[in-house]
Amino acid sequence: MARTISIDTAASPSLLLQRAKRAASEHDVTLYGNERSGRFSHRMLRGEYRRIGRTVMVTITHKHRLVPWSVLEGKLRALFGSAPSGMGRVREKSTVPTARRGRARRRATRGHPRHHGHPHRR
Repeated sequence: MARTISIDTAASPSLLLQRAKRAASEHDVTLYGNERSGRFSHRMLRGEYRRIGRTVMVTITHKHRLVPWSVLEGKLRALFGSAPSGMGRVREKSTVPTARRGRARRRATRGHPRHHGHPHRR
């Protein structure tokens, strides 16, 4: 279930670490690390981060099923983004293979059955 999110930012490493530490203390998150890399944990998620140039790479290694990816990504954008709105550009690459749906499942999700002829005749 690991997923890596890349966030481009122009903020200084010290400012990003300061933001991360403040957010961690406000949300009961344990944060270990420095301006280059580290890890974090919470009862609902765990992960690690690293900074490569102007990009922060955040890898979520465990996420509780009740935490939506969209909410998590939005929080990360707001925390690490350097755009005036606080929303940085995010590129996401999942490290989990995508499962293909079976043929029977596909048919079941197409919608209403099509009737040929009278609906009560077989």
